[in-house]
Amino acid sequence: LSPYWYEVNAQGEVSRATGATDENLAEIRALAQGAGVKVIPMIKNWADRDEMHSLLSNPSLRRQVIASIVEITVNRAFPGIHIDFEGINGDDRPHLTAFMNELAAELRPRGKLVTQAVAARDQERNDGWAGAYDYNALGAANDLILLMAYGYGTGIPRSTAPFPWVDRSTALAVSQIPREKLLLGIPWYGYEWVDGKVSRALRYPQAVSLAQERGVGINYDTGVEGANFTFWEGGQKHEVWFEDRRSQEAKLDLVEKYGLA
Repeated sequence: LSPYWYEVNAQGEVSRATGATDENLAEIRALAQGAGVKVIPMIKNWADRDEMHSLLSNPSLRRQVIASIVEITVNRAFPGIHIDFEGINGDDRPHLTAFMNELAAELRPRGKLVTQAVAARDQERNDGWAGAYDYNALGAANDLILLMAYGYGTGIPRSTAPFPWVDRSTALAVSQIPREKLLLGIPWYGYEWVDGKVSRALRYPQAVSLAQERGVGINYDTGVEGANFTFWEGGQKHEVWFEDRRSQEAKLDLVEKYGLA
């Protein structure tokens, strides 16, 4: 279980995320312990792009962040840590890899797990949202890799995780990351577009309730394995794409297909 409890800014300062109070941490840890589940806190970056370049390319700042992460992990007796750094320039790929290698060198001798989320891609690239992740190198640095197989794009109404793309992205990842280290990330959300422009994110219950309120049926696109519906309101076209049981079962089948962790 990786709750979003910590974040790092461009100055290399690691702090509690909003809502991560002592009471929150204690309650979640107690629930997880009762279920026999390890709690590996997530650390996200507030800075992105150029600010992350300044952080990741600076060995001194990297050491500062890593020292804070080690202190949190050891002093709070967490089994490990989960790094979720996103929005990084492709040119910073070697710097991100260096950070993870240096973090692993500090945590692994202490018996701690090193895990990381990486953006999905279905072809090799050094640019865009997924360009900064060196799958081969990060697969070696980490004990577990979470492939974020969602966030395909909101430019037009469509699934956030179209199955053909998820399948191709998983195949590429497993060709470079040991399959016993690879986890498949799946989305539990979708989006509503108004006249072709994304309006808001929706969870499954919200999407179903909206279809019921507007009295429209829910369609299913077997080509992309995604649920969707359309309605008109105030002269505007509303289109919703979201994930349901069928779409998730299709993605979960990939865990077996590729023998993932």
